[in-house]
Amino acid sequence: MGMNQIGLCDPKSNPVEWLKHISKPLDFDKIHIESLQIAQKTPKAGRWFLNSAEFKDDWRDGTLRKLWCHGIPCIYVYFNHRQHQDHCLTRLLCTLILQLLHGTKHVSTKIQEAHSAWKSNQQMPCERDYLKMLKSQAKSFKRIFFVVDALDECLDDTEANTLNSFLEACQELPDNFRLLFTSRPVPKLSALIKPGCELPITANDDEINSYLRKFIESRPQLNGIVEKGCKTDPLFRDKTLETIVQKSQGMFLLAHLHIQSLASTHSLATHNLAEFRSSLAQLSTSPDAVYATALERIKKQDRPQRQLAMKALNWLVHAERQLSVDELAHALAIHTGVDESRSEPWQLPKASEIIGIEDALISACVGIVVVLPATDNKKTVRLIHATAEEYIKRNQAIGFPNEEAMSTSMLTRTCLDCLTRIPLSIGSPPESSVDDICQQYPLFRYAANFWGVHLDQTTSSKGDLYKLAWRFVSDKPKLDTAMHAMSDPRISHEANVSAVHIAAFFGLERLVRKAISNNKKVNFNAQTKRGETPLYWAVTHGRRSFAEFLIQEGAELNVPNVEKRTALHKAIMAGDRNLMEVILSSGSLNLELEDSEGYTCLRWAARYGQLKTVEALLKSGADVNAADKDSYTALRWAAHEGYKPIIKSLVHHGASVKTSGRDSWTLLNWAAQEGQDDMVKFLVKCRVDLDSTDADGFTALRWAMKYNRSTTAWLLIQARADVNKPDNQGTQPLHAAVQSCCGPDSSKASMNLLWLLLENKANVNAQAGKLGQTPLHLAAVGGSSSVVWLLLENGADPRRLDSKNRTALHCAITSKIVAVCRTLLQRDGDYLVHAVDQHGLTPLHTAALGGNSAIVSLLLENGADLRRVDSNRRTALHCAIQGEHAEVCKTLIQRGGNYLVLAVDDEKRSPLHHAASWGNLAIVGMLLDHQAPIDSQDSKGLTALHVAVSQGYEKVVELLLQRGAGMHIAIAKRKRTAMHIAATLGHLEIVETLLRHGAVVDARDSRGETPLHLADAHGHRMVKKLLVKRGADVQCLNRRDSTPWFLKAMPKEAGVTDTILPVVEDERVGLNGAPIQEEVKSWWKGDKRFAARVEDE
Repeated sequence: MGMNQIGLCDPKSNPVEWLKHISKPLDFDKIHIESLQIAQKTPKAGRWFLNSAEFKDDWRDGTLRKLWCHGIPCIYVYFNHRQHQDHCLTRLLCTLILQLLHGTKHVSTKIQEAHSAWKSNQQMPCERDYLKMLKSQAKSFKRIFFVVDALDECLDDTEANTLNSFLEACQELPDNFRLLFTSRPVPKLSALIKPGCELPITANDDEINSYLRKFIESRPQLNGIVEKGCKTDPLFRDKTLETIVQKSQGMFLLAHLHIQSLASTHSLATHNLAEFRSSLAQLSTSPDAVYATALERIKKQDRPQRQLAMKALNWLVHAERQLSVDELAHALAIHTGVDESRSEPWQLPKASEIIGIEDALISACVGIVVVLPATDNKKTVRLIHATAEEYIKRNQAIGFPNEEAMSTSMLTRTCLDCLTRIPLSIGSPPESSVDDICQQYPLFRYAANFWGVHLDQTTSSKGDLYKLAWRFVSDKPKLDTAMHAMSDPRISHEANVSAVHIAAFFGLERLVRKAISNNKKVNFNAQTKRGETPLYWAVTHGRRSFAEFLIQEGAELNVPNVEKRTALHKAIMAGDRNLMEVILSSGSLNLELEDSEGYTCLRWAARYGQLKTVEALLKSGADVNAADKDSYTALRWAAHEGYKPIIKSLVHHGASVKTSGRDSWTLLNWAAQEGQDDMVKFLVKCRVDLDSTDADGFTALRWAMKYNRSTTAWLLIQARADVNKPDNQGTQPLHAAVQSCCGPDSSKASMNLLWLLLENKANVNAQAGKLGQTPLHLAAVGGSSSVVWLLLENGADPRRLDSKNRTALHCAITSKIVAVCRTLLQRDGDYLVHAVDQHGLTPLHTAALGGNSAIVSLLLENGADLRRVDSNRRTALHCAIQGEHAEVCKTLIQRGGNYLVLAVDDEKRSPLHHAASWGNLAIVGMLLDHQAPIDSQDSKGLTALHVAVSQGYEKVVELLLQRGAGMHIAIAKRKRTAMHIAATLGHLEIVETLLRHGAVVDARDSRGETPLHLADAHGHRMVKKLLVKRGADVQCLNRRDSTPWFLKAMPKEAGVTDTILPVVEDERVGLNGAPIQEEVKSWWKGDKRFAARVEDE
């Protein structure tokens, strides 16, 4: 999946761009495309492998996770021995993550978290973080095919250890990965890969034949000489192919070498068929013999061609990466220029001055060098195969003259000549871009990146090479220009870099020593723009020997960079224990320095699981209890990440198991939360306080309850942890266990914990918090009959009251679980069924209000008293009407008869009053069917009709009128009828209904106001219009001798408002006569349907 296809964005806003920014992904696309182009030349090659049962049935479509294909032959990795320095584990993992992210909008949580950490405090992910991000992103795929090519070319040294690290990471990949490895048959790889299946890869004769035939047809000269042979022998082509196939012995490589060798033979130019036949007959049966033959041919060439070939081979064997044709041509031109003008000044050749090198190079190297098709507008050149490089390195002394012998010193000098001879007119970036420089001088970018590598590899101790190198690094403009061309963004974007810095980057100890011996000025504590010293750079780039050298020369150890990190911080963050030990052994260190994120070296090592580093720091005197601003110590970080060996080591070194922060974190609480039983045992042996609490008052036992850690709880109880220790809210472990058993995530472990507490004398009747609920109350609320039964069996008192005087039965009714109520009633029904709470509500009141007919019936069966009233003298029927539970009302009326229908509360409100206030037509009808007194008045003189009109329930009003409700009954104080109320509130339909049933249109209240006066005063024009239409007297005078029209026309003077507003205010009352802004009773609080409202417009 192409890295260049992902859109460009700001790293701060886009996780994909962030990954590309912090760890430059490896460009496997180029190799992938080249491989596809080669494969297209022989379309059917390898088909046998794709159709094999091991590949197709077992790996691709089956359950086989690892397939190792060895021989000489999704997401993908291409290893290359030329790119060892690039193939670090972090870049490999980052590249794989980006391949998974390509083409999808989903970004996993782990990637987002790491991105956020980088945005907030520049926290860089480590190898483990990259692996976590890869595994997290992989979860969004059902299956992932992961191909690793040329595994045997992965770097396998003791320092970087990339091969082992990479394969260990592969072992941790989830089951949806299908891994395919290819390599040469290296025995130790099988043990490292641990494949489910091995499949040898060989080329069959037909595939080789097909490849050779296409190759010959693509080369005009080669095809011409074959055609010439066919004129005398029609089978010449077939015989030629057969000979090459036989000599190849099933190796594509050897077939390719043979055909390249034949294509480069001099006989092609002259069409010398005899020489061609001779070359064909002399083809070798091993790659080494082919290479030996090629080198012998090079030796026999004229001196200019021989020198060109050997210089090119020297570059191709020792170059640190694959070169483009332009880069190699420029390198050869620089070398030639230096040779030809040893004592004379010369100018660096430009790319435009170098022509014809490609053809000359291919001719001089007699088929051992190939030019690959252009990608990104650049042709690349390389040896025909990696085995060619191996052969040449083994046989460097092959009889060439000394001046043509291979050495890295030639590469070093060429690179330095390129860097130091850039014309001053070119300037340094941003005056002119690096791309412009590299276009004119193609070797410049390579030279900038690898001159130091070649200098370090040079065995020659010639002083002039080191003088040239020191002159370059001391020339600040030229060094800055070269740095801008370096591929490492940490270097290319840095400023104020000294000669010692760049020497530290490459590890050039000899260079600096020679400079000192020559009395050159050397600053070992110089700082870059980011505040980084040469020692920091040496540590960053893993230059142990150079770091030791700097420390011996007196380099400062405690100099922080802009992130407040020292060289020791960097060594530990890089996991480089060798460098860390070098720094620690030097003394005069401040181990308590914090970086910008608040990490000391010890806290960082503890957080990232570096046990030996932790122990080394403690041995060197690091403060084991030093905490950051959030009270995180090394111990807490180790616990946070789950590194138990580090935890034990820190405790043994005196680490406090409790922090002093606001949350009062303890190690034991953490162990209980995580179920770390071996850690709990360890802490018990250390005799820590088992009942120590955190900021919420939670003990370790309480945390074990919360997370259903049965074994952990048992260990704590066996160690004598207090089973009745309450938290800050007064909740005890037993309360928490009951809530867990009754919750949606209840499990067997929850019940085990409950049994465990009860068996260990937990207080079964303890009351918790402000509500004062016992475990039995909580079980009843939770609706678990099994937990209720268990508590009762273990001594729970069903008569125990909470702070609102409620029993467990009251609470059980709210859960509406009949089985729980039945269990409690069976235990102590005679008492519980008559118990009342602080409002005088019995269980029957509560059940009626909740509307559960089954529980109501159960209570009645167990002797519940229908005539019992609450503190407001309400019966259960009143409560059922409030909840609008018609079925419960029906049950209660059937069992209670006329008594319940006629019962009134402390304000003389009957059930019919309540039903009318809620507008429930069915319940109103039911009450009327059972002879409810329709015109009964409450303590304020309100009838059910008054209430229904005030709430605007037109259908209820209609029903009441049909059943004979008195329209002319007036409210006691103001003498207002239903018509007055309807006109005041503007209920047009109800006014019309009342008129239709014969209401008096000009009825007067105690102030002489008619409905027309009130409708006019409140701006209800439609009601006014209707009243006038139905004969209302528009000239009717009230006590102030005002007509409705006069009131409307008059300005709002004191006399008028005094006349109207008291009348209006009188209607803004509830059924008990109180203003609607006040609460009628506490149990009516918030009930907008009961209190009458008058809207002022």
